[in-house]
Amino acid sequence: AKKDAELEYFNRQLEEKVEQRTRQLHATNIFLEREVKNNLQAKKELENVHQRLKTTVNAAGVGVYGLDLEGRTTFCNLAGAAMLGYDVEEFVGKNQHALIHHSKPDGSPYPREECFIYSAFTEAASYRVSDEVFWRKDKTRIEVEYISSPIYEGNNIVGSVVTFKDISAQKQIEGERENLFSELADK
Repeated sequence: AKKDAELEYFNRQLEEKVEQRTRQLHATNIFLEREVKNNLQAKKELENVHQRLKTTVNAAGVGVYGLDLEGRTTFCNLAGAAMLGYDVEEFVGKNQHALIHHSKPDGSPYPREECFIYSAFTEAASYRVSDEVFWRKDKTRIEVEYISSPIYEGNNIVGSVVTFKDISAQKQIEGERENLFSELADK
């Protein structure tokens, strides 16, 4: 009888522990389900923000591309790729300097160390350059104005973003205006 009482006592304690552990597991399961639901919602919201940002960048009338710290293009909007004669897919992943910014307006080599696009992430500063050229896929030049700014993740610089616009028509008009003023002054 004493052994039966001991067994019954241990059995009750074991059942209580199993019930307690089952309650803990149930509470943990509810918590995890809530966390998964919150994470899925956050992921969906992040995807929506990413899609809105992508749509906005692609709708911009200027070129926009990003670089990693190695100088490889990480993204490019449709307008930027089109201005340079590329498809986005063939532009992304390439060394930007070697692809479109290798030479100065006079055709002489443009050392990467002098490039303000790279200075954005090496010097942690933004630069606005108003009289520069990029080189198209077909090797012709496009006169551009650009702004290069560092991209941060937290406190760390992870690359740069460049916005640029084609100012070729503007430069042509300025040249024609100067010629007209010069002709008028000669008369």
